[in-house]
Amino acid sequence: MSEIARDLDSELLSVSRAYVGLPPEKRKVFRSRLAERGVARASLPIVPFPGQSGRFPLSHAQERLWFLWRLEPLSASYNITGAVQLDGTLDTDAVRAAVQAVCARHESLRKRFEEHDGVAWQIVGETRYDWQQCELDPDAEASIKPLLRDLSLRPFDLTRDALLRVTLVRLAPDSHVLHFAMHHIVSDAWSLELLTQEFAQA
Repeated sequence: MSEIARDLDSELLSVSRAYVGLPPEKRKVFRSRLAERGVARASLPIVPFPGQSGRFPLSHAQERLWFLWRLEPLSASYNITGAVQLDGTLDTDAVRAAVQAVCARHESLRKRFEEHDGVAWQIVGETRYDWQQCELDPDAEASIKPLLRDLSLRPFDLTRDALLRVTLVRLAPDSHVLHFAMHHIVSDAWSLELLTQEFAQA
């Protein structure tokens, strides 16, 4: 990373820290001033709000999904999945770095769930996702569909598993498919679209 890029990152981090330190009414003014200067909020690094606990109660929708998962822990009914075709020479390290950057940016992708005294909580932790790589015989490209189906239908354990799974399937040296799977308790169809857009940008 160049010295200029490091200075810019440091400056954006300072802006983010200043923002979270403001009272709520002043954050709106702060956002307006950023917009006037042409600084996109999405370009700022994410930092935690001061004094904020990493443990949160579930929303009503999450409570419903938690209850349904407890009834059928092996169900894949609430898996949200998608895949993108990657053509051309692929830098696997760059792909992993892009996934890492997206996970670091979105708190929902860093959640795990715990139950204490019959009450479920969501815990925001470090960047954590499940990464797998596999390779298919170039002469058996048709087998990609059942493989993607199997990846999509694999259930999540909400108390143990990373709630984002990423699988890179190599079809040929210059042809890959990247499959994403998330549980609906941390995402929705719009989230998957956003994830793929941000992955492509990263």
